[in-house]
Amino acid sequence: MRVTVAAVVALLLAGCGPSASDARTFQKVLDAGNMVPSEMKLKILIQGCSEIGSCAGSCERALGTLAQVSVDQRGAILGHGCADFRKFAEGRPRDDRLVDDFERDWLRRYAARAREKLDGDERARFDASWDKLGLGGVR
Repeated sequence: MRVTVAAVVALLLAGCGPSASDARTFQKVLDAGNMVPSEMKLKILIQGCSEIGSCAGSCERALGTLAQVSVDQRGAILGHGCADFRKFAEGRPRDDRLVDDFERDWLRRYAARAREKLDGDERARFDASWDKLGLGGVR
């Protein structure tokens, strides 16, 4: 049997997606985000994401550190420990919104994948929680 590089990559990527259990855990993170003042939402959501392997991915350590550092250090932390952030930041102005924009984009993309693992009432609850956060559509 011949195994191609494409087949190995496809298997690896399939294993990186959220499970239904991860989606349910992320639902709890969304609920927590909806219980805090608006200025704390991203911090809570990113911290929760960092604790779910399929959400944090290769940026787990960097995302987990963000909640513990001052706002002005977040870009440096992500720049050092998250290749996805470096790619996201290419060609964008290095301003105060860059990290927030990356976090929103990261969460939005994960939420879109996670919600697909839920059905019926669970998906409706997920969608309602996500919509309440006001971070943009995932459907």
